[in-house]
Amino acid sequence: MKKIMIVFLALIVSNVAFSEVKLVDGSENVLASNVAGEWVIDAALTERLWDKGTAEAFSGLKVTFAEDKKVLNVLNSKENGKTLKYEVYSVGKAAYITSTGEDLSKEYKYYAVVNRSGNPTLAFFNPDMKDGSGDWEFNITMLAKAEETKNDLLFLGGDRADESMYALKRVVE
Repeated sequence: MKKIMIVFLALIVSNVAFSEVKLVDGSENVLASNVAGEWVIDAALTERLWDKGTAEAFSGLKVTFAEDKKVLNVLNSKENGKTLKYEVYSVGKAAYITSTGEDLSKEYKYYAVVNRSGNPTLAFFNPDMKDGSGDWEFNITMLAKAEETKNDLLFLGGDRADESMYALKRVVE
């Protein structure tokens, strides 16, 4: 009985240690070290990547990324219930603001930059699920770093490699 209890406790401890989200050095990760800031849709480039009319649907999209290591506390909370089982290079808060005519929509999420199946990926955590636990949403992502920051491009796709991406350009004031 004592052996069974020790094995059981060891399994619990190893599971807790495995499920904690921890940051790894992301200084060499182009996405992690450059995603912070404000981005807006690049309509011309998005139009080339999608069917005609799609860029118009995204026309009011603005995404802001703010790195914030305190987000680890949220991601590691017991209420979260859904752990992120990838190496995490950066975490923070993301704000999606879309406007179509007079309609304005704001959505706030937590984000993590991860490597998923060899692809740089933005993982978004939406804590507002009905059961209170939240859920992860993945977007395969590419960041094209330009000589001048104002020319940086961010490409966001779906969670599968066969899905089209839309293009965002950095806002620099």
